[in-house]
Amino acid sequence: MAKYRKKTDAHGKLAEKLNRARVDFIKLDLDAALTFTSVAKTTRDAVTRDRNIANARKGYDTVRRYLAKSDLSREEVEEISDKVTLLEAALADLEEAAAKRESNEPEKTTPAKTVRPNSRGDSLRTTAFRLGLGPNFLADLLRL
Repeated sequence: MAKYRKKTDAHGKLAEKLNRARVDFIKLDLDAALTFTSVAKTTRDAVTRDRNIANARKGYDTVRRYLAKSDLSREEVEEISDKVTLLEAALADLEEAAAKRESNEPEKTTPAKTVRPNSRGDSLRTTAFRLGLGPNFLADLLRL
């Protein structure tokens, strides 16, 4: 009986680790998608804008898919839902602006909102450093 309990305990710990990794991934993907929308709002290059919108949309779709598989705490639900709402609004604004450009209507320009990438208030550079992504991570991300 003790052998069975050990396996169950090990399985529970592994499942918790997997869930924790999934939640961390969701948060990071949301941060990256928000960064992509910020770059898309501020760039003048249409190719860069379209690529960043597509990357943000892909991140949004990925987050939605992984949210269904995750067990979140109340605080995580609040934090993630706030970011998802920000991302949805940013994507809607970008898609509306794209539709106006396609119909040759004059586009209203609004200043890009500064979005802090995480609840700790760290900059993207600090977050990247904390995660061990290296000093060139930010430059590589902005080149996307």
